[in-house]
Amino acid sequence: DYENGIEFLDRVYEGVEAGVPPALEGDVVVVGGGNVAMDCCRAAARIANGKVHLIYRRTEADAPADHEEIEEARREGVEFHFLCGQDALITENGKITGLRVVDMERTEPDASGRRGVRPIEGSARVLPCSHVIAAIGQVVDWGTLDVGALETTKKGTAVADSLTYQTAQPDIFVGGDCYT
Repeated sequence: DYENGIEFLDRVYEGVEAGVPPALEGDVVVVGGGNVAMDCCRAAARIANGKVHLIYRRTEADAPADHEEIEEARREGVEFHFLCGQDALITENGKITGLRVVDMERTEPDASGRRGVRPIEGSARVLPCSHVIAAIGQVVDWGTLDVGALETTKKGTAVADSLTYQTAQPDIFVGGDCYT
């Protein structure tokens, strides 16, 4: 199965609330390096009967997830593959049997000082799995909230006071991923 990280977490939550947590047969690969990816890894580690792998195309130091989340996932048995990117799903008879991954290398810093990554030619290999969870590219969904006057960062998170989490609009406070 291939699913979005948020949808996977919703499915796990709903199953737990109903008293019937879902089970995952086989190995699981989570793609991403943020807190949603760590949540997916940790949830998968609790319900899968195989290994749980996380692949992230940058280094561990570059991962946006809280360091504590990475350490907790590691304690729960998640295998980390940093500087590793997804390339293609491998399927047989309509079922996922693996994810082709490729090793990445860091590039020289750009004008802003940020280092990019690029695939290493000839490094592709298949990571066997039955499930792939994509926990990449999440953005804040402000829903019906009128955020016209709300100042946001270029990543779409709210600008707020670091102590009170109050935005420039005095009646709007933010937290969690809406802030970080």
